[in-house]
Amino acid sequence: MELGTISIGVVVIALSAMPFVLMAKGKKRKQKELLDKLKNISASLGSDVANVDYGRKMALGISSAKNYILFYKETKDKIVEKTVPVNTLLKCEVNEAKQRVRVNKKTEEILERIELVFYSKDKSAAPISFELYNADEYLQLNGELQLAKKWHGITKEAMEFYAH
Repeated sequence: MELGTISIGVVVIALSAMPFVLMAKGKKRKQKELLDKLKNISASLGSDVANVDYGRKMALGISSAKNYILFYKETKDKIVEKTVPVNTLLKCEVNEAKQRVRVNKKTEEILERIELVFYSKDKSAAPISFELYNADEYLQLNGELQLAKKWHGITKEAMEFYAH
């Protein structure tokens, strides 16, 4: 009788854990695919990837020599691949595009987009932006604001490295 109870308990636990195991494997596989995409971008620049962070269908990285910021993102319409040479940067900013909405006589701000915007020392060059969040793609944030602030700091460190 006890052997039957134990075996049923083991089966129930295994079945309960299975969705979490499968989700973790899927996430690891997707992160590996994104890392491979960043590695391809950096290899085309004669570099490699040292530090990487992942978001929903996107990856952000920096080369080991801290000379390039790398970005890869998949949307339903297109694939975005961008690189920014750090030694050409004047500054980097986190841009939070918000819209004010009036609800029940109160004004609320809705976050529509989060971007990392890179400004070149060359004034004639247009700013380069990495769109980390767009409300048209996802309704809820999933750490994109923290990711933007983290990479703002990483970019500033890399810029200081090249300033000396």
